[in-house]
Amino acid sequence: MKKILFTTAYGKHSKNVWKYTLQLAKYFQASITLLHVYNQDTLAEIIDEERYLDFDYADYTPELSEDQYLEELQDAKVFAEENTSKSFKGIPLNFHISKGFIANTILETQVSKGFDLVVMGTAQERFTDRLFGSVALKVLNDATCPVLLIPPNSTFWGIKKIIYTTNFEPHDRKAIDYLMEWSKAFGSTVHLLHVYPNALAGKLAIEKMNALMKSFERTEEWDYLTFQLLPGDKAKVIEEYRAFTGSDMIALFPQKRRFFSKIFDASLTKQLAKETLIPLLVLKNK
Repeated sequence: MKKILFTTAYGKHSKNVWKYTLQLAKYFQASITLLHVYNQDTLAEIIDEERYLDFDYADYTPELSEDQYLEELQDAKVFAEENTSKSFKGIPLNFHISKGFIANTILETQVSKGFDLVVMGTAQERFTDRLFGSVALKVLNDATCPVLLIPPNSTFWGIKKIIYTTNFEPHDRKAIDYLMEWSKAFGSTVHLLHVYPNALAGKLAIEKMNALMKSFERTEEWDYLTFQLLPGDKAKVIEEYRAFTGSDMIALFPQKRRFFSKIFDASLTKQLAKETLIPLLVLKNK
């Protein structure tokens, strides 16, 4: 991981998200680009939730005057300067100021600049709740790199334990290989967790988990992996397992495009994406 995109609306929790991003950049020896999309409150009045995901952006070409740009750029630099301690001063830092639709601008920037990770806070005070939902939905659905969602009061104390929720899909090995990069950077263990709803599903899960375990035997990753099968409601079990293990991050790999738009209001995704107490890493299949 070499390039991190940090998005901010300067909400009251942005400082925590920024400090978390600095830690990631330090451990991965990566650069950070601070992205601020100008005039968000006006944009919130232009569109509504139902139209947001399918809006034709070609019909909207916002402009940012030189004075506006310089003012917003100065605000971004002040934010970074005031919230970056001396130990992080050596991290390469860039700024990107734009005016437009928030999610679309994030996605365009991520793709055009080839970022490896997008970091977002899960609470943005300057958004309406419904606009934030739409922005988060679109970024989670359409980003081509992993997206890390940081809860409002999350503080970086290291990343020693990562939960990966597996459904025994073909992409699991690729996801685990990616998480091992985090494991090497932070010295963390990766806990592979599968939650099954009933006894029949449990029998099938045992076979699949055994096969997954076997694929990692006698590999260098083995000492950094744990494997766990648990019955019950997925959202409840994940939260209980998080609390029991004292995990620092949850990672998941959505199986389908528009995964979040279909079940965003379901208890699992709502809890993980908006109410989790620890960061949520959404992996992507490039």
